[in-house]
Amino acid sequence: ITVVETEFSCPICLKSHGEDFYYRQLSNSKRGLIYKKCSECGEVLGITSNIEGDVVVWLKSEEPKQK
Repeated sequence: ITVVETEFSCPICLKSHGEDFYYRQLSNSKRGLIYKKCSECGEVLGITSNIEGDVVVWLKSEEPKQK
């Protein structure tokens, strides 16, 4: 039984990434989110987890610009 989803695919190139790609850095993050480059296409991904423990990924380039 899978309780939480810990793998994700890059939204651009669809490369699959597992916990070994992000887990240690995310667990040490004080903000609860990290940014990492996809190992396949180099796109910068935002990575966090939701209240259920599932990993959530987005493109940093699509974040609203802060003023």
